[in-house]
Amino acid sequence: MGISLYYWTDMPNFGDRLNEDVCRFLSGSDPVWASPKRCNAAFIGSILEKFIYRRKRWTADALWIKYFRSKVDVWGSGFIKDPESSDERLMRRLNIRAVRGRVTLERLRGLTGLDLDDVAVGDPGLLASKIYPAKSQAFRVCGIIPHHAELAAIKRSDDMVALESERGILQDSTLKAMPLFERLAKSIPGAVVLNPESPPKTVIGRISECEAVLSSAMHGLIVADSFGIPNMRVIASESLMGGDYKFRDYYSAFSKNKYRAVNIREDVSAGLLETVKNAFEDLPGEVVKIQDSLIRSFPKVRNQ
Repeated sequence: MGISLYYWTDMPNFGDRLNEDVCRFLSGSDPVWASPKRCNAAFIGSILEKFIYRRKRWTADALWIKYFRSKVDVWGSGFIKDPESSDERLMRRLNIRAVRGRVTLERLRGLTGLDLDDVAVGDPGLLASKIYPAKSQAFRVCGIIPHHAELAAIKRSDDMVALESERGILQDSTLKAMPLFERLAKSIPGAVVLNPESPPKTVIGRISECEAVLSSAMHGLIVADSFGIPNMRVIASESLMGGDYKFRDYYSAFSKNKYRAVNIREDVSAGLLETVKNAFEDLPGEVVKIQDSLIRSFPKVRNQ
């Protein structure tokens, strides 16, 4: 049956949809979406909470799912927030091939009782530059990427949604309803605001055109790291579930703490772009090692 993959599909978001592109790149086939109870794989995304059993007592159905369904291949996934209790239990058996970061790795060690020393560490979004190599030298000053939840609240016509999805760039009429991002873009002459709802190929292509990236969406930062583009997280709201958790997890895969953030609800410094470039630590050797370890650890296609 190939890869029956669980990933987040509630709203269009290039980071989650990148699962499909990665599967095609590494396995040569398209995945089939499946629920956490039925899937045989979980790859990109903060999705591992979906494999936590929440009830105090096991039901017969839950025990059957856990012990008689095949293991779930975990490859590059992570959690989205701190544990809700100290007695978490997994509802599925996991074959852990890779995890997003060391925060997730330590948590899975506690949940499984395994040492997991041979597990690869890194987000598969770092493979973006291999899947869609840059076609030209960077010619845009800066790409700004809102989180998909920050864009979802904006009312747009169907024609505008289609136009922005195709181009990968948000138009002025949309930005007027996103004053923080509009102000940020105006403070950096030549900056464009990218559309996180566009297909992964489009968004990745746009990111590769940029000399720097400011992103509220974590996979905007990850893709920028894949290309070695200076980047920094922007904080535009407190609406992201889990706060800094997934960011801390992602950056824990590197030997140095690369995490930097700027709160754009406060006054944006005129020298922000220079700050981004000066503060950025490009670790190309580490990125290549993570890419290689992810490719080596990709699970073989198997029947469910």
